[in-house]
Amino acid sequence: MLTSSKTFAVISAALSLAPAGVFAHLCPYHPSMYGFNVTAQTFPYDNRPMTPLMNLPFEKWWFHGFLDYPPNDGDVFEFAAGGSAMMEVACNKGLTSYWASSEGSTDIRQADGYPCPGPGQGYAAGLSQSSLHTTSYADVAGTGIAIVDKMDPKTIVPSDFAVFTTNRTSPWVTETYYQVPVAMPACTGDYCHCAWFWIHNDDSGSEQNYMTAFRCKITNVSSQAKKIAAAQVPRFCPNDPSNCTTTAMQPFYWYQAEQNNMPEGTYDPPMYQQKYGFNDGPQEYIFETSSGNTAVSGATPTTTAATAAITGTTITNGGVTLDPVGATSSQTAAAQSTTPAQPAAAAGSITGSSTTKLTKQCKRRVKTDTPRKRGLLNRIPVFGGKMLS
Repeated sequence: MLTSSKTFAVISAALSLAPAGVFAHLCPYHPSMYGFNVTAQTFPYDNRPMTPLMNLPFEKWWFHGFLDYPPNDGDVFEFAAGGSAMMEVACNKGLTSYWASSEGSTDIRQADGYPCPGPGQGYAAGLSQSSLHTTSYADVAGTGIAIVDKMDPKTIVPSDFAVFTTNRTSPWVTETYYQVPVAMPACTGDYCHCAWFWIHNDDSGSEQNYMTAFRCKITNVSSQAKKIAAAQVPRFCPNDPSNCTTTAMQPFYWYQAEQNNMPEGTYDPPMYQQKYGFNDGPQEYIFETSSGNTAVSGATPTTTAATAAITGTTITNGGVTLDPVGATSSQTAAAQSTTPAQPAAAAGSITGSSTTKLTKQCKRRVKTDTPRKRGLLNRIPVFGGKMLS
């Protein structure tokens, strides 16, 4: 790993081997992913794993177009039921522990643990936050991971995936932790398929989607295991929790040329947050025998230490006190790797969907995206670019 004692020339040499714009976007890296060894030269267009997806035909955005670039046999990412799994999210493979197979074959990891390189240590020292399409740690949009119990990727359809975990405070650091529901069932075959999803905030950048598919399996399966319910389309429910989808939910498929399930407009990207019914952490309500998502049916949502940090609460987890203004990479990792607590009831939403913020958002939407005036209505699925009646 690079340290402050190494010269800037090492980084400069490594960056010179990478294509232009290589540090503008992010994705997780692991040998279990589809397209793990895809480079800027593999396709006739830039289709590296971190390249964003937007306005694309189905065959180009689904699995990132990597169905013919599967992982090697035996490369499977493991999620322990009731546990925590760490994924390395970065702007380039060279910024992860898998740097040896990167295009530059050079270790350019940051000593501070951040996912994108910059002129100093950490964002406060000058690292551009535009790579994360956010203005601050409190403004990150969150990411989600979905699963389907199928081994043959070519039999999987978008509605098969069910989101089972989210991380509200990502992407922000390379080592990103995801909590796994206790009742997760085992895969019926040798492995399942999972996919990491991110749609960034509308603070900067264009209407970009990110999808990284990979082979996965559930370990540590207990007697509490339950079958995951058929996933439904998420609904926008910032002020009315009873309007949230209260069962397993599909990922957001948005702003593509076809096969979308979210009709949101240009300046209103859907996010893996409470305003769409997603808890921060494990989605414990996704199982067939569950009575519903109690967290979005009136009870207080699950709050992780990292989420508490972005709401201005000082909280200690694993001996690390979080800074609510500018959490460092070590603070964030400690918070994310700690199993979420079940706090007492508290007023307000942990995602900042207050009346003041909502009013500000609606004013902007009406001005810049007139069709979005229907924002408080139930979402209507869209397929092939046509709204269903």
